[in-house]
Amino acid sequence: MEEVQCGNEKKGLEVGIAIISKFRNYDFEAPYTSSKDFPALTEHYCKHIHTQWGVGDATCNNGLMVFISIQDRHLYISTGKGIKHIITDHFIEKWLIPNTMAPWMKQQRYDQALLEMLLVVQEIIENQHDLSKSSVHRQYDEQVKSTERIEWIVMSIIGAVILGV
Repeated sequence: MEEVQCGNEKKGLEVGIAIISKFRNYDFEAPYTSSKDFPALTEHYCKHIHTQWGVGDATCNNGLMVFISIQDRHLYISTGKGIKHIITDHFIEKWLIPNTMAPWMKQQRYDQALLEMLLVVQEIIENQHDLSKSSVHRQYDEQVKSTERIEWIVMSIIGAVILGV
């Protein structure tokens, strides 16, 4: 796998994966979330474990942490600040999870979901200096452009209705 820039040197990406059966089986406290707010709990614990396990080099922040709560049907991927410009939260939420992981997770193929995610991340890291070379990133860009066009059309229609055109 290609490495990410870390000061004057390059380092590999570090990945951590934590899988639990469901939150009710574990003693936990999340001070700012309800015990039923599974998306917030999943995010909270993913970030907590990311820090607790020390995933990623401390100076480079080149870690990626995946947290899955199987029966609650939630997952979250946390990235260190050193790779957020390459693997953005938007890319994770709008492409990586729904297009790469969710289809496999619906089939309870968590191993395949994680493998596919790692292959996509590897492709992105290998093409980090020119993301246009990444077939995955090109598909993501096209999806974003398509969504933006749809949003523009909807906003135009709403504007026309409001203005009575």
